[in-house]
Amino acid sequence: MIKKLIINVLPDTKATSSLSSISGITLLGVAFSLSLIIFTSPQPIKKKSISVDFCLPIEKTAPSTLPLSAELDEKALNTLTKTIKIKPGDTLAHLLRAEGVSNSSVHQIVKIFDKKFSVRKLKPGHEISLTYRPLEYDSIKLFELLFQPKVDKIISIKLNEEVPDKPVYEAKETGVQLEKDFRRISGQVNTSVFSSMLERGVPPVLINTLIHAFSYDIDFQRDIRSDDMFTVVMERYFDPETGAERAGEILYSSLNVKGKEHKIYYFHPKKGEPNFFRENGVSIQKALLKTPINGARISSGYGRRKHPVLGYTKMHKGIDFAACVGTPIMAAGDGIIERIGRYGSYGKYIRLKHRNGYSTAYAHLKGFGKNLKKGMRIKQGHIIGYVGMTGRTTGPHLHYEVLKNGKHINPKRVINKSVGEKLTGEDLINFKKTKARIETRVANLDVSKTAITKVATLAAKKYIGTTTS
Repeated sequence: MIKKLIINVLPDTKATSSLSSISGITLLGVAFSLSLIIFTSPQPIKKKSISVDFCLPIEKTAPSTLPLSAELDEKALNTLTKTIKIKPGDTLAHLLRAEGVSNSSVHQIVKIFDKKFSVRKLKPGHEISLTYRPLEYDSIKLFELLFQPKVDKIISIKLNEEVPDKPVYEAKETGVQLEKDFRRISGQVNTSVFSSMLERGVPPVLINTLIHAFSYDIDFQRDIRSDDMFTVVMERYFDPETGAERAGEILYSSLNVKGKEHKIYYFHPKKGEPNFFRENGVSIQKALLKTPINGARISSGYGRRKHPVLGYTKMHKGIDFAACVGTPIMAAGDGIIERIGRYGSYGKYIRLKHRNGYSTAYAHLKGFGKNLKKGMRIKQGHIIGYVGMTGRTTGPHLHYEVLKNGKHINPKRVINKSVGEKLTGEDLINFKKTKARIETRVANLDVSKTAITKVATLAAKKYIGTTTS
């Protein structure tokens, strides 16, 4: 039985011999092929081993560099300059880290940047130029940061290459030489003086200056009509290479309201502050503004009326200006704070004492201007509070009063009684010369229908490259 089993298990001798022959031939063929590869190849293994030995110590000894940003492709590396725009919620530190700058460098850059321009004043829309320097092994390092807060100023934070061991950045402020010319802008009032001037290119800050100047004689809520006309002549400073520009002083402006032309001229007397003057050399500034609030309507005038809350006829000792909660309220004139705080049915209340026995009062405020207190001196036009509905009131408005020697009077009767300073002597002579020069410019300048200011960005070819994000 055992013998039979052995016989059945053993392979066929002929088959085994045949299989051995085939295996031998196959092995010889493989061996021959390998010998050909080994003896005919240009020794790639040796070359590969050298490359590996060379790369290993790089990870340990290479200087600290920035990783190559995915956004900086081959095209960007030709210029090595990138412009980033600040968005809502961004900080300088956040932007630099997002660009791969190390924490130690970020801390250093932000610290020296803040000394030249407060990082808290960076706003959405500001642009920052980053210049990278390529290193070996597909790495880059931040070489320079450029920021232009004004058209005539550039802040540069640059890597000091004389300190090889660690990155050291240094800040520098450079002025840009600007040229000056003049612009004349004229137009018709559409919806409002502000929007009409803005459409023609007058910067908002200068529009506010003009509205404040004309507010002594013009009530912008009630006097202006859609067919009124305006003209503004102003300085323009510009960089002839980049085209970036900014507005300078307003030299002259006129407003034609209801057929009557109001003209003002900018002049700096020898003694005193620069101001706007009328054609006769009298300052436009008066003791009190015509209205202490812009963008409001009169909801109730001075005099006897039926009280909206109490329901009976009662003397209304001021003028009510209906406006949205939070609308700024200006000091009607230079003065001293006599009272500030809650005051019975007036709610939050502030009263200012002016010259010549005049006082003005402001009631139902939501809140007061910053850091105001009793006894403090206030300049005309200063924001002293905001429209609210505190105290006895049916809606948000400013209750405005004028007092003469402690007695209430109609605010409309005092506005034009106080006249500004009148130029005399040498100042008057110089003013007349200045006025003549301005009128010549008004006649010779073309009316500009384009914007007078362009945003001075780092896209200017003079300072940065073309890559943006």
